[in-house]
Amino acid sequence: LKQCAIFSGNDNELAEMSRRGFAVREDIRGRWKTNEEAQAWAFENLRPQCAPDVFAINRGGFKEAKGTDYMVQRKMFVLFLDTTGAYIQDGATTQRACLASYAPTFAYGFWSKEVPDIAVLSEYGHCDAGDAPNISVFSHLPRPEAFAQKTIGELPVFDPAKTFIFISFSQGDSLNFCQTFNLRHLTERSASQPDKRVADRYPFGLMHSTLNYSTQPIVPAALYDLAAAPGQWFSAKGYGYANPTTLEQFGFLDLYLKRSKEAMRQM
Repeated sequence: LKQCAIFSGNDNELAEMSRRGFAVREDIRGRWKTNEEAQAWAFENLRPQCAPDVFAINRGGFKEAKGTDYMVQRKMFVLFLDTTGAYIQDGATTQRACLASYAPTFAYGFWSKEVPDIAVLSEYGHCDAGDAPNISVFSHLPRPEAFAQKTIGELPVFDPAKTFIFISFSQGDSLNFCQTFNLRHLTERSASQPDKRVADRYPFGLMHSTLNYSTQPIVPAALYDLAAAPGQWFSAKGYGYANPTTLEQFGFLDLYLKRSKEAMRQM
């Protein structure tokens, strides 16, 4: 970070920034009277300076953003997506203008209200990737040309007289879930047999987003390495989180399925 603009913060926070070597280039506290004015200004003045092929979204009511490092590294424009107007009431103006300014791509970050916000993203052919810490590092690690699925042990022969149980955890829409929860599921110890992992006792599969391949290939690589009998690891989910009905309604479903197919081949 070569420049720092202050839009919030108290004296202690400013002092800490100075101690860490940051200089305040511009103090914009109080410049805009409303969130809507601030976002309109940002779209007009900052959007043209940002990456043309990908953008980020943030929750209107949350200051948390696990993926800020990757947003900065990729020079993403950050849109506060809040189509229901709970925190910012420009869903019909600036938000839609921003979404329309990009060719179909994935949005990095999180929505304010899941169902309506994902639907609006899908109207423009976009999908959501969620976010996660340290993608700025993970995205630059070496990645294989493609992962090789492996069958572990002998698959059971289907017997209609038997009941087969398979446990599948699906944490596929958020890169953070893939980073944390999937790994935790694979390594958790059994409550009744602490010397064993849960995955050692039951057939165990994981599904997650194919966007991991381009953003954090170390995550699926680790999951492949950890896969062991009696489980089978596999990747499912499409190319990010979208509403297929809305994609079809606005003519983007075929593109989404094509991208999903290409991404699945790499997994």
